[in-house]
Amino acid sequence: MDQEERKQNRVIGMIAHTELASTDPVATRNFLDHVFGWHFESLETRQGALISYQTQGGSQGSIRKTNPNEPPISMNYVLVENLGS
Repeated sequence: MDQEERKQNRVIGMIAHTELASTDPVATRNFLDHVFGWHFESLETRQGALISYQTQGGSQGSIRKTNPNEPPISMNYVLVENLGS
């Protein structure tokens, strides 16, 4: 599924992005790849290394290393039409 097809499948109220904070992002990536066969891309950001992913169904997200004293978490972002509403 290319980027244009993903945009057409996006609907207000859907989970637009899932952020996974992991103590071992590479192990998390390997697990998700083995179990689900998702597509991954490693990126460098100002905040550090990030692994982005896309599922076969077009969902997307990222995996990052946990910050000190932060437990592993999953945070979902929901697509809205207007943040001001």
